[in-house]
Amino acid sequence: MLAVLAVTIGLSIFGPVASAQAQNNPDERVIRALGGSTRFAPAIRTVPALQRMTNANREGITKVLADAGLQAITAQVLDAMSSGAVTQTTVAPGTHLEWMALRRQGNPEIVRNLRWGGRAPFNAFRFSVETTTTTYNFVVPYDCSNLSLLSADAKAAPP
Repeated sequence: MLAVLAVTIGLSIFGPVASAQAQNNPDERVIRALGGSTRFAPAIRTVPALQRMTNANREGITKVLADAGLQAITAQVLDAMSSGAVTQTTVAPGTHLEWMALRRQGNPEIVRNLRWGGRAPFNAFRFSVETTTTTYNFVVPYDCSNLSLLSADAKAAPP
């Protein structure tokens, strides 16, 4: 019972699937708010704050990338975040996220298959990491510092 309560509290930022788009994927969770008790780190608003957050949370970021099966690109992700090789962006309501890192009771983990269902876009830092076969597009929302995989796009095979 306690475990169910903890999961319920940890997922309190997720509401029921409400949009028509999300109804096509009944397992998709809708996020309506960022920050709160499941945030990865305190809010960040500047590139230097992102760099400090990255350096302070290297172990947690490494863990969530391993949990996502992306340990092969960990160094590239950490380099992009700690060097400030990012752009500022907004993420519109209805945008799908492959996964989002968060902390439950201080432990870093990921939640998969999400959709931003807030009333307005959220501000984030954006960066991409490329391998020979895939381009990984990440965002880090200002309000929660929850590293998120926006998309993993296969590259076209060379002619």
